[in-house]
Amino acid sequence: MKKPFLISFIFISISWNLFAQCNCETINKENVTIKQCNPLLVGGDKTLHCGIALGKTGNEKHLSLTIRFIEKAMEVNSKITIWLQNGNSIDISLFNGGLAYVGNSQIAQAIYKLDDNIISKLKDSKIKTIAFTLTDGLRRTYEVKTNSDVIIEHLKCL
Repeated sequence: MKKPFLISFIFISISWNLFAQCNCETINKENVTIKQCNPLLVGGDKTLHCGIALGKTGNEKHLSLTIRFIEKAMEVNSKITIWLQNGNSIDISLFNGGLAYVGNSQIAQAIYKLDDNIISKLKDSKIKTIAFTLTDGLRRTYEVKTNSDVIIEHLKCL
């Protein structure tokens, strides 16, 4: 009697955990499959909020940094540095970026291509801190207090 209940409970728990973490959309455009996870808030201050998400175009994976500004928006114009809780740090070069509107808010979007070496480092530890530079030339560094496992969880979804 207890064994079927336990097996059912484990199956439901695993299924719920697998699907609950993946808030991603998949589209097919010109015979290419694009999968993009929704950004999760990882840091910010009085002037902006930062979100990180992973995506995949064909076989190429990328990290996207989305920044919502309280005032005037600025573009990201640098690499992103990610310090991990296991003591490692990773610099990822900017691939593409720009400004866009979401609702009535202007946002900056920066895309960073991920290779197998970077992915192997990112999947092993939660994020501790991120740093990047905007077009005003100031390097911003944010301690990640929420969603520090966003990269680990999004990698499971891709």
